[in-house]
Amino acid sequence: MAKGKPDGVWLSYYPSGILKSEGKRTNHLLDSIWLFFNESGDSVERISYILGKRNGYSFRYSYQGEKNFDKLLVIRSKELYVNDMKEGRSYYYRKDGSLEEMVTYKDGLRNGISMEYGRDMLVSAYRVYVNDVLVESERVNRKDKKGWKQGVWREYDTDGRIKKEAYYRNDTL
Repeated sequence: MAKGKPDGVWLSYYPSGILKSEGKRTNHLLDSIWLFFNESGDSVERISYILGKRNGYSFRYSYQGEKNFDKLLVIRSKELYVNDMKEGRSYYYRKDGSLEEMVTYKDGLRNGISMEYGRDMLVSAYRVYVNDVLVESERVNRKDKKGWKQGVWREYDTDGRIKKEAYYRNDTL
């Protein structure tokens, strides 16, 4: 404590004595990287702070699958913050660690291109948001029960622009 306010490295613990969180405070504000742990002692969240506000990437982790005993942690989200607001691309993952969705933010609101991914890592839905309002949505790269390609198939570049587009009916171009 400095002048009655928190300062320096801070550690908090569960009643069992296992570390719950660890980080630094500068002039009583959250500063640098803070780590958060579950009761098993595994790191489940990492947040970067500057002057009390989230700045940089924030990561969340959870156990893969339904059981905690396997102890395999996988990433669940990667979100970029600027002055405590989501900015740029954020990534959300399934329990198995595979990418499920990429969302673009501006000033804390969904703004721009968002893409949903199938388990095969192909884009399965393409969405456009303006100030957190959905203005365009399209399902792409779909297969029917027989495994045949149906409808619009697209490949995108890293900026969400269409690289290649084709149309399939009953697996025929």
